[in-house]
Amino acid sequence: MEKVLDSAVAEGRMEKPSAVYWETLEGSLECAATKFDTQVLRVVDRRKVSYSYKTASGLDRRTYHLETVYEFFSHGVAILPLPPELQKELSTPKK
Repeated sequence: MEKVLDSAVAEGRMEKPSAVYWETLEGSLECAATKFDTQVLRVVDRRKVSYSYKTASGLDRRTYHLETVYEFFSHGVAILPLPPELQKELSTPKK
């Protein structure tokens, strides 16, 4: 995230923050795969961190959000190995 923020500053998308609150850093990874052969179709990487600017009236605290979506059109190139228990649960027909 540090490099992402530095890149945003260098590209002029945001001003250099006075402080970054790394203890607020959060992230998640969402993966979508086909049910039976576990081919990866889509991955979503979400991250966020709080930062602030010093102003005349105090601190202006904000949150930087980043969401990156990867979609795989050559299905079968990326494979997600699932644990055997999960494969069994997914392949068992529901009544």
